[in-house]
Amino acid sequence: MSKVKIKGNASGTGVLTIEAPNTDTDSTITLPDGTGELIQADASGNVGIGVTPESWDASVFKSIDGGGSGKTGSLFWQVNGDNTTGLSANMYYNGGWKYSSTDEATLFEMKNDVMRFKVAPSGTADSAISWNTAMTIDNAGRVTMPYQPRASATDTRGLTERGNTSTFVLNGTNFFNTVRCNIGNHLNTSTGKFTCPVAGVYRVFFYVSNIGPMNIRLRKNGATINEIYTNSSPTTYNGRGNEAIVTMAINDYFDINIFTAGFQAGTQHKQVSFELLG
Repeated sequence: MSKVKIKGNASGTGVLTIEAPNTDTDSTITLPDGTGELIQADASGNVGIGVTPESWDASVFKSIDGGGSGKTGSLFWQVNGDNTTGLSANMYYNGGWKYSSTDEATLFEMKNDVMRFKVAPSGTADSAISWNTAMTIDNAGRVTMPYQPRASATDTRGLTERGNTSTFVLNGTNFFNTVRCNIGNHLNTSTGKFTCPVAGVYRVFFYVSNIGPMNIRLRKNGATINEIYTNSSPTTYNGRGNEAIVTMAINDYFDINIFTAGFQAGTQHKQVSFELLG
């Protein structure tokens, strides 16, 4: 079977010559730019633009690779099986997903009727990748974000007087005795502070049912951002809540401060929650 090879003129003037390749494995397309090959296609049909194509398993995927400085971005599609198409950075497939170079990796995968955004921490070149699926969008438009920063804690025990200014903690004085969720461990169970891992808009909510007056202060970096006060002294339990939606920078933190003339003995119901809205 005849083959055609496009080869740049050695003078670097951009003149192209066409000649038959000398070997069965020679399938390189070369356009001169003074620095070397611009486009390469390997024997399996994978294409590299400005880079040598990664060692994709051509029986599973075909790809177009591009990039520089040893890092590769790819457009790829599956030739059998799940009909997967994807865009990726710093990865390829050969017996499993692998790093192109020592760095983080990302993947946008369109597989059947679902889109997935995957990320991986830094790994070494050609080692196996273990993905975290950061977000999934199904064919009904439902969005799943399993790593969304979120925390919730509750308590249903009785409390006695603890002083006039008390910031809740989850040990020591044991203001809450049950952590319902703590995705990413951003709620510090020693200090009671929720530290924001990324900049964005956050919601904080606090609720308590007790007898007696109290002030509920939601605080950002130690400064009050929202405050609710009741001066009544009911003989039955009353519920009180406080909520705020606040723009936070990375490493800003929330906590809750209670100012009260005294919690009454008896069963209390308390809840706090934090979440990133967007």
